[in-house]
Amino acid sequence: MQRVIRHWMQVLLVPALLSAAFAAAAQSSVQGRDGVVVHYGTLNTNSLAAPVARRLGVQPRSSHALITLSPRNASGQALRATASGSVRRLTGQRQILNFRVVEMDGEPQDLIAEFEIQNGEHLNFEIEVDTAGSPYPVEIRFRQQFYRD
Repeated sequence: MQRVIRHWMQVLLVPALLSAAFAAAAQSSVQGRDGVVVHYGTLNTNSLAAPVARRLGVQPRSSHALITLSPRNASGQALRATASGSVRRLTGQRQILNFRVVEMDGEPQDLIAEFEIQNGEHLNFEIEVDTAGSPYPVEIRFRQQFYRD
């Protein structure tokens, strides 16, 4: 019986929590040349619910944050994509962002990467997203201040 309950929690609850976490992180979006839209946002890993953190392979810590990228076509469907980029402190120190794909039901949904934060620090992000079928990468540049929980 516990196995059945655990299975249904994974099938129903974890995807719902994952979607909620990504929706909370989706703060902005950038539109590419050919109608591709990339929604993006950041959140402290401490704010992730335990089942979501496990599903993502993330250990919640106050010293780490997560960036999510959600590439979509004009009708809102998820696109296969890769991303590369970095985050730079105002002192010039750079962290490479290692993006990985998050799948739901075997289909790619989002890209995520973890990075370190200090309390009150401003970070500059430079990211390039390549989507399948588009010759034009989507460039994302923004600055954000972070606080430890």
